[in-house]
Amino acid sequence: MTPDELASEFVQNGEYGKLRDRTKEGGPTVEQQYEINRIWLNEQFRILKVGGMWAWPDTLRIFKKVDQQHFREVELKNDA
Repeated sequence: MTPDELASEFVQNGEYGKLRDRTKEGGPTVEQQYEINRIWLNEQFRILKVGGMWAWPDTLRIFKKVDQQHFREVELKNDA
């Protein structure tokens, strides 16, 4: 999946956490926060080398950069 597809998945599954409208405090809307997160994720992807890994601790998910355009989720083995 591409960074944009992963960002969309995080939005659809609520994996960005408890975002709320912050306009009354002078902050961003929820939609703006999603866009900020999408841009941030694309930047993380850009600086990773192919074969590099990135983790999203809040969701316990790990992703590997498999080529210049795609992440692949890494399955963790549960030894319990």
